[in-house]
Amino acid sequence: MYSPEVITALRKVWAILDAPCGKRLAPFLPDIVDRLLACGELSISDEIRYQLVRMSAATIDRRLAPDLTHLATALAHAGILREATTTPKRAS
Repeated sequence: MYSPEVITALRKVWAILDAPCGKRLAPFLPDIVDRLLACGELSISDEIRYQLVRMSAATIDRRLAPDLTHLATALAHAGILREATTTPKRAS
């Protein structure tokens, strides 16, 4: 349904914004895409923009699921994810 160019643009916007979930990203996508286009950070056709800004939160999450898995694996390897998710020990 979505071309590789649309998904590539989605990944770029997602990465620039520090990987928000689809529910947080979708409402602001039109404004963010327009700002990134205006400052030259994103270069896409009008058709790609049209498809990108109309993507639902659920579709964003589905399309970015492999990227999120890859990110979580990389963070776990770096020890960052483990530190952030470890429950602090209680003082005796």
